[in-house]
Amino acid sequence: MLLHLACALCGCGAERELSGIWQQAPLETTLGEEGEELAWDEGLEMLYELHLGRYGERVTGVVVRYQTPRTRYLSPFDRADRCDCGLIYQGSALTEPQRVAFGLLDPETLRSIDAAPSCTLEPECARVFKLTLEGGELVGSTWCEGEGASRVSQVRFVQAVGLSATRCEPSL
Repeated sequence: MLLHLACALCGCGAERELSGIWQQAPLETTLGEEGEELAWDEGLEMLYELHLGRYGERVTGVVVRYQTPRTRYLSPFDRADRCDCGLIYQGSALTEPQRVAFGLLDPETLRSIDAAPSCTLEPECARVFKLTLEGGELVGSTWCEGEGASRVSQVRFVQAVGLSATRCEPSL
């Protein structure tokens, strides 16, 4: 009996490591003179927040898109900067190494009803993410389906504290 329980708990490890909230971070952490993290990657207009749930070899959840703060002194992922949200579809996960890949389902139809009035971003494309868990971070690439290799962007995500969203309606 104890052996079965131990095996069941071990089987949840991979699911727990990838499940949760992941927020986009600068590709390289650059510190200023006073030890503070410097601005976002050059030319970055938007930030992604992944709300992932891993179930065996499947990944599900939502992806929320935010405007990048105008300056490094403003907090990212603020509700006032929320632009839109899309549901994850065809999500897959591998254990060795820990990898996830998924696309966004019909992102243009899932635009958030209460998007920030200041959101000036174009509607999201049919985006694809391909990420690997490395040193406690998800790193990899993202691109719009149908675009050439020249439009692939490198991304890095760090895990955040909070409750994962299961739908696109923002919580209060």
